[in-house]
Amino acid sequence: MVFSRAATVYTRAEDGAIIVFGLIIFVLMLMVSGLAVDVMRYENDRVRLQGTSDRAVLAATSLMNNNASHTPMELAQAYFDAEGLGQYATGRISVTDTPETGRVVRVSPEAPMDTMFLRMSGVNQLSMAAPAAAVEGRGSQTRLEIVMVLDASGSMGSMTSTGRTRLEEMKLAAKSFANSILSESDPNLVSLSLVTYDSWVLPPPGMLNNMLRVDGSGACLEFDDWTDVRAGNGPPAHSNAGGNGNGNAGGNGNGNGSPFAPVVQNSSNAEGTRVSCATNTTYEIKPLENNLTNFEASVDAITTRGTTSIDLGIRFGAMLLDPDMRGYVDSLVDSGQLPAEMRGRPFDWDEPNVVRVVVLLTDGENCCGSRFNRSVQDDNALAVCEGLRANDVTVYTVSFEAPQGGIDLLSACASSPNHFFNTGGDALIASFDTIATHVQTQTLRLIE
Repeated sequence: MVFSRAATVYTRAEDGAIIVFGLIIFVLMLMVSGLAVDVMRYENDRVRLQGTSDRAVLAATSLMNNNASHTPMELAQAYFDAEGLGQYATGRISVTDTPETGRVVRVSPEAPMDTMFLRMSGVNQLSMAAPAAAVEGRGSQTRLEIVMVLDASGSMGSMTSTGRTRLEEMKLAAKSFANSILSESDPNLVSLSLVTYDSWVLPPPGMLNNMLRVDGSGACLEFDDWTDVRAGNGPPAHSNAGGNGNGNAGGNGNGNGSPFAPVVQNSSNAEGTRVSCATNTTYEIKPLENNLTNFEASVDAITTRGTTSIDLGIRFGAMLLDPDMRGYVDSLVDSGQLPAEMRGRPFDWDEPNVVRVVVLLTDGENCCGSRFNRSVQDDNALAVCEGLRANDVTVYTVSFEAPQGGIDLLSACASSPNHFFNTGGDALIASFDTIATHVQTQTLRLIE
């Protein structure tokens, strides 16, 4: 009887129940936190593998970098061996060389990453692939038109895990990118523009005077109509037009039979209203630079201010690739503000042997209602991204410790998943170096 009574009391007792519940919550929290850790590890490893692939095909494809003591295949393999990644590329490198096409090098490395925390949910490994291919161009030299669109909003002053601010990390990454581009290419063939944005974008003196349908007063510009970027019947199927699965780009609304989509095309006729904004010269757009020292000085001068208008940043970035702005650029050459090599730029959309690139970075998301609500600003930004891709502009996007809204926007804006980088801390420099290598391989006519 005593035993029966004790057993009954034991089965009905609730002492310690909260401990069991607490343990369950702890395990769930550990799994969620671990997911973030494993995803960041995966992204860092993928960037490293992709960077190695790009450098390998660049070296193996280029006659200038070809080592006579190695075949192109051996040279590509050596790049992976030097990074300790040789086993993932062995047997996955191919080289063809014909008088008609030139040398084509392809690599398709695949590597597993052992998980630390996801294994708690049964996922022991994540697989990553980093294919790359380049063809050696035989003929005219390739010209580069690059626009860097960088976030200078107040949140860029936040500290990172490196002990430096996001702004400081961005400056290091941007200068590393510029050094790679300008030191490993003929500067006379390169134009490198810098657009920084916060709540507004500050055009340089004279830029708005080149536009014919701008009203009001003030140093900055609000575009009155963003839909013209998407108007028309849709563009042809150019290589970048589809983007990262986010639909079709805007069409040919210019009525002249041109096969190219209107990326702020006819920029001088774009309608807008001048608005008042801070006019510190360090905020100004720096157009078409090919001198590394000057570009680095412009980057070093960036300061944080204001909120985030990604749509304005990418819109002005697109204008610096628009051939309709050529008259303004030529005027800067005439006045000695730009080097003579910039005359005639931006090139026509159908100009051969021209590679056009936009690099867009943010640590945030469109905000904070002072211009439009976030969804409208996101639509504005995507309209420009779609138009850029439709004109074979390669769009690289970098989410630097951004919230989900910024990640979603930049992922949709990029030319493909491989052109989108979600990074943080000191990994930003590696991401920008990878983009620089991508761009250089494009001058060798990157085909994958």
